[in-house]
Amino acid sequence: MLSKAGMGVRIAAGLIDAVAVVVLYYLVRMILEPGQPKEPKTIEEINAMLDSLKNIETRFRIAWFIAALLPIAYSLTDVFLRQSPGKMIMKLKIYGDDEALPTMQQLLTRWGMRWGFLVLNLILGLTLMRLFQWLYWLGALGTIAMFGMILVNVKRRALYDDIAKTTVYQLAVLPLPPGLAKIVYWDPSLIPATPPAGPAMPPPPPAAARPVDTSPIPLAETPPAAPPAAPVAPADPAAVITPPPPAQS
Repeated sequence: MLSKAGMGVRIAAGLIDAVAVVVLYYLVRMILEPGQPKEPKTIEEINAMLDSLKNIETRFRIAWFIAALLPIAYSLTDVFLRQSPGKMIMKLKIYGDDEALPTMQQLLTRWGMRWGFLVLNLILGLTLMRLFQWLYWLGALGTIAMFGMILVNVKRRALYDDIAKTTVYQLAVLPLPPGLAKIVYWDPSLIPATPPAGPAMPPPPPAAARPVDTSPIPLAETPPAAPPAAPVAPADPAAVITPPPPAQS
């Protein structure tokens, strides 16, 4: 039987995914976006810069589109593999209720609620409208808030998991150092509610040790043996008195 993943290990997996998405996004933009043109000094350089400016906006849109498309492709691993790279590292996987295999509809519903804000960044790259940038950040904050529902959910599920009827399970526990494992596998729902402890009572004083008697134990005295009984002399047959014969009438 699998165990449900706690909040600490899911935060660790989410941080791994977030770092990977941010690195992919900005790395592609740095490679594809056009650089700043050099300051022109002659008329020929001015004319060349004006011609190049016509293509800068198009190149910028393409770079933003590709950079925004990569995180979306990254997040779809939650749908097709049932675990993102962060979950793979932390040994987590998405299941349905009662450890059943989730349906594609469940996985798409979960993805739309958790990763749907990435589509807003894609639209922002195509339209360059500031409205979609604000919607993108609001969607990211909403995803964090939905994840925080694990703290109050009885089944230890985020809000998007609760709506999609999915659950993240722990497949294995990583052999981490004790201090790091205590942080990663921290789960507030597993901490029992204990009343506040009162002042510690001093331990009772140790009992006085009884002295040990090491003197040898005296042996019991045996009583002297009784003297042997005197032999009994045999009876003299002459001394035996015979009864008189009965009188005749």
